[in-house]
Amino acid sequence: VSISGNDIVISPESFQYTCIVNSSSAVVFSWYFEGIEVSQLSGIFYTVITTESTIQESVLTINETKPSFGGTYECRAHNTLGIGNDARILTVLDKPDPPENVTITGSTDRDQFITWDNGFNGNLEIIGYDIYINSSRNPDLSPIDLAGVKGEAAVTLNGTTAVISNLIPFVEYSYAVTICNLLGCSKMSDISNSVWTDPASENTNMQYVE
Repeated sequence: VSISGNDIVISPESFQYTCIVNSSSAVVFSWYFEGIEVSQLSGIFYTVITTESTIQESVLTINETKPSFGGTYECRAHNTLGIGNDARILTVLDKPDPPENVTITGSTDRDQFITWDNGFNGNLEIIGYDIYINSSRNPDLSPIDLAGVKGEAAVTLNGTTAVISNLIPFVEYSYAVTICNLLGCSKMSDISNSVWTDPASENTNMQYVE
């Protein structure tokens, strides 16, 4: 008994594993995903094909893959001569899930500090984050330019934390975050808690962007 097929697929592409048995006696096939028989699961099915008198195949098909379909697939085959099996591990690649628990953890008159927990990375390396800001003066969420445009809010990233600088004193701010991998970016996170920046200090440059 042997399984053929690619072990990596990009969601939501379709996918197949083929289980091949060389036997002159009729074979009964069954497929299992993480130890659960596939016939009990939704979205996964298999067919049996006899290509030659001694070659018998069963094709497992997933029409629309998603990360939850990633895991160990086992083909079991038995007939009057005995029982055989083979197993393969499928990895499903996808865009990341949104980050969770985006929280403002500190604030001064010009800076705020945020942190978050990464969601599922889509089985790919995380390559970046996008930070979105809104305020009591501008309630629409808008992205912060990570390059730091002069006169606008700027971001300094460090893992799953960020410092938002060049803010306006005594304004209420909140944030949202997206995570990006090679397939794209996640949906936007829930909006963080809202925190007011401190009143302006005596040493603060009073040239702010409205």
